Amino acid sequence: MKLVNLRYLRTKYGYSQTEIASRLGITRAAYTNYESGTRQPGLKVLLQLAESLCGFDG
Repeated sequence: MKLVNLRYLRTKYGYSQTEIASRLGITRAAYTNYESGTRQPGLKVLLQLAESLCGFDG
């Protein structure tokens, strides 16, 4: 499953892949894999992404 909106949201808010990866505590390569659909993030990382990119606090 490719998370197509990840790149859109990341660029919309002006973040680099390195910045997002740092906020999530993962490598840039791991984040790149999520954006490209090569790998799928776990629930913890998905929640962190929601908080970082969408302002979700849940």
